[in-house]
Amino acid sequence: PGLAGSPAIALEVVRLLKEAKLPMERNSTFNPNRAPIISPKKGMRGLKMGPIGKNDSKGGTSPSDIISPEEEKRMKSNVICKCEKVTEMEVVRAIRRSLPIDSTQAIRKRTRAGMGHCQ
Repeated sequence: PGLAGSPAIALEVVRLLKEAKLPMERNSTFNPNRAPIISPKKGMRGLKMGPIGKNDSKGGTSPSDIISPEEEKRMKSNVICKCEKVTEMEVVRAIRRSLPIDSTQAIRKRTRAGMGHCQ
């Protein structure tokens, strides 16, 4: 089963846990709705494109690094994928989300970078 079977599988797991009389507590802090990573864009206004390295982020690589407002503004305007208009900030946010990214393919799936009509 693929993604469509996930809800039914989850319900079956809950039923099996109840049958086994395992203690289950509802997590009051759980939020089932995740904010979208991909943000819609209109046109190319405000987006910068240039040679590799010209607009790349500078600074630490640790997820705990704090991004200054100026750096964030620059990252929001730096285009990583022209076809899908994916910005550097979208890629950084995708990498720093709670679910770990273990490949460049995962970044592509979350941001659509490199999945445009030019591919």
